[in-house]
Amino acid sequence: MMRLVFLLWLLSAGPLWASGFTFSGYEQQQAAQDAAQVSEERRVVGDLLSVDCSSKLKGQRIAVLIGEERTGQGSARRTNDGPLFDEINSRLRGLGLKTCTQQEINAQVADAERTAFLNNDMDAAIAAAGRLQARFLLRGLIAVSERRNPILDIDELFLTLTLTLLDRKGRVISTVSATADSYVANDALQTALQLTREKADRMLAELYNDHCRQGR
Repeated sequence: MMRLVFLLWLLSAGPLWASGFTFSGYEQQQAAQDAAQVSEERRVVGDLLSVDCSSKLKGQRIAVLIGEERTGQGSARRTNDGPLFDEINSRLRGLGLKTCTQQEINAQVADAERTAFLNNDMDAAIAAAGRLQARFLLRGLIAVSERRNPILDIDELFLTLTLTLLDRKGRVISTVSATADSYVANDALQTALQLTREKADRMLAELYNDHCRQGR
């Protein structure tokens, strides 16, 4: 999308080549900026993951529950989250944390209870955690809004993925979020999955850091 905005700006900006502008120069500058951002991001993630974390805490089970909330449609609801659940769950395990499987959650937590938890019902959270023998719950909420792009005359999707880690008593330990947009108005889950793949290193590193410092 940023490249599209840049090209639209370029078409309206006049003959920039007269002042020495070249596409190759722009691409080189952009590549250097991107490389610097990647390097800085890796440094920050490394610092976050270097926190001391006890083996006892890392051995406590975490249950991941994911839902979607669309503007104008009221409360959050459970969504068909298989690939997104797998992406988050596998990354948590990659950090050495212990998680519940999708099969365990489906078998032991009713849809109504999951929906209640997604809508901040702490009684439902406590009940679900007890049944799963999980000390922590990770709520993934996909907030979605749509609008018509007046210039391109197509539907746009705006999405915020928020991950909130709570203990089994309902205490919030960490909250992280990231945003994305898409031109496919009905593709919220795919957009959330792509967003997770792009932003998960930083998001889950922050969650891990908070978990290790405050989850005791």
